[in-house]
Amino acid sequence: MRLLEVRGALPDEVTCPDTGVTIRTCDDGGTVPKKSNYACGACGTVQDVLTTIKATGKTGPVVPYTIQGYCPKCDKEGQAYGGRFFGPAEDPAPFDAAHSEWEKRRDTDLRDYWPRSELPFGFMTHKLNGGIPNHGFTHWWTMFNARQLLVHAQILKAIQRTRADAQLRQECWEYVLGAFQQYLRNQSMFNLWNIQADKLEPMFANNNFHPKSTLIENCVFATLGRGNWLSCIESLPATLDWCKSPWDLVSNERLGSPDTRYPCVSGTAAVRRSTSERRLS
Repeated sequence: MRLLEVRGALPDEVTCPDTGVTIRTCDDGGTVPKKSNYACGACGTVQDVLTTIKATGKTGPVVPYTIQGYCPKCDKEGQAYGGRFFGPAEDPAPFDAAHSEWEKRRDTDLRDYWPRSELPFGFMTHKLNGGIPNHGFTHWWTMFNARQLLVHAQILKAIQRTRADAQLRQECWEYVLGAFQQYLRNQSMFNLWNIQADKLEPMFANNNFHPKSTLIENCVFATLGRGNWLSCIESLPATLDWCKSPWDLVSNERLGSPDTRYPCVSGTAAVRRSTSERRLS
């Protein structure tokens, strides 16, 4: 497998510089002849994707094929795309190692930190477009790959142990779990690359489960990119500030109402208006 990156407008044809093979990029190219169908690369047979996956009783097979990197030096030099670049995911060893470790630990030290229950029935979940159980997403844990499960379970275990060791109050523990649930949204098999915004789009960008054909995940402890652990916890201090001095947006209609009373928030007698609200009033 090779990766060919094209910058700028995509032409109808591109030629691989390594093999000399010309690839059609328009409607008559590739192995997706029509919506929800694929053409076998060996024999050309066209078949519905869901029909194939449903026959296996599992989720569809996946393979990493590209990574996005960042070159600080290139960025300082003013090179295109802010120093970012794409490269082929040539080494499967890290993913395979994570899978192997998960298989060893899932029923030992991490057994209490991942869900086993089935998805509850729902119209959008089980009926719309064939239902996601037919895509193999039958239980909560099937929504994550082995590497994601390994990371999630270890973070949750660390949160739980810190709570016990430090004897934290229930609300402190739940406070950190708020960041954890945000991280779950950003690291699942339902995340995709938002082409228009040029970044990772988390799960529940729409309020339903929707299997994706092209998935994306970020490095857990990276300092760059959307959806890493750091970006999910960085808002926690801001929420503490809000609790000490809360404010909420108020509509113009509300501001013009003769009833100017505001309810108590987090024990505070009145809600402080934001700068924009003070201007409006």
